[in-house]
Amino acid sequence: MSYNPLKTPHNYQGIKAAFVTPADTALLRNIAGVRFIQACGAAGTVTFRLDDDTTLTVAVPIALNQSFEIGSKMVNIMSTGTTATNIAAYY
Repeated sequence: MSYNPLKTPHNYQGIKAAFVTPADTALLRNIAGVRFIQACGAAGTVTFRLDDDTTLTVAVPIALNQSFEIGSKMVNIMSTGTTATNIAAYY
């Protein structure tokens, strides 16, 4: 029997991570090219703003330790509408 490593939908090679504090005005300028986010503290919803200045007003439900891939460039996680805690951004 051969060893088969667990496959994930994300390529973790060369990825950095940082915890994000949700804020309605602050932008994630120091984190370029966020690929996906993950709720590490508690499950909840996440509302975020994209680079074309549109806000995803429908809060995205994220389970604890579940990742959510960002299809566009995310510039901010909004505090209004976000209930998930300890959100990690992978870029």
